[in-house]
Amino acid sequence: MSSFRFPFPQYLNSYFKKNKIHSENDLIEFIEREQEGRSVTEFGGLLWRRKEMKATFLLYQRCKNNGKQPFLLNFSPNARYRFLKSGVLDENQLKEYSLNYTVDTLISKEFPQYQFLKELIKDEEFALDHFFEHFTDKTTRLLKRYDVYNSDDLKYFIEKTKLKVKGLGPQGKEEIKKVWDTHFSKI
Repeated sequence: MSSFRFPFPQYLNSYFKKNKIHSENDLIEFIEREQEGRSVTEFGGLLWRRKEMKATFLLYQRCKNNGKQPFLLNFSPNARYRFLKSGVLDENQLKEYSLNYTVDTLISKEFPQYQFLKELIKDEEFALDHFFEHFTDKTTRLLKRYDVYNSDDLKYFIEKTKLKVKGLGPQGKEEIKKVWDTHFSKI
C-alpha cells in the first residue's frame, strides 16, 4: 500500500483490504464514517475493543496532523484506556473534557504526562483545574463531594452551609473563606 506517507503495522494490510482502504484519503473517509452517529465515548470504546480500529485511528491522526505524533501515543496503554473510555481522543476533546472534569481523573498528578495535560488546557478559561488550583487536595475532594465546581457553586455552598459540613475543619473553612475573598467574591 504505497499511497500512505507514514508507516503502519503490517497486520493492518488485510484490515485495510477488507475495508477498501487503499489511500490516506480512503482511511480518513473510513474513520470519519465510523465516527458518524457515535458519541466520543462510544467511539473511544470501539477503539479500545478493536485493535485494528485503534491502530487505524492512530494512523488517521498522524495523516490529519501531517505526521505529528498522535495525542494518545503520549500515554501508557493503561492511561490510553482511561482516555478512550472518557472520549478524549485528541487535544480538542481534552479541552472539552476539562470543562466538566479535572485532568487528574485521566492521569495521576504523580505522572510526568500530568504536566503535559495541564499545559494543553492552560488557556481554557473555564477548565475545572483552574478553579481547583486555588485549593488543597483535601479541600478539593470535599468540594467535589458537595458538587462545588465553580465560583457560583462555591457561593451557594458558603451561603447554604455556612461552612458547617462534615469533614470541613477550621483550616478548610479558613482556606475556603480566603480563596473566596481573594479570587471569587468580586465576580
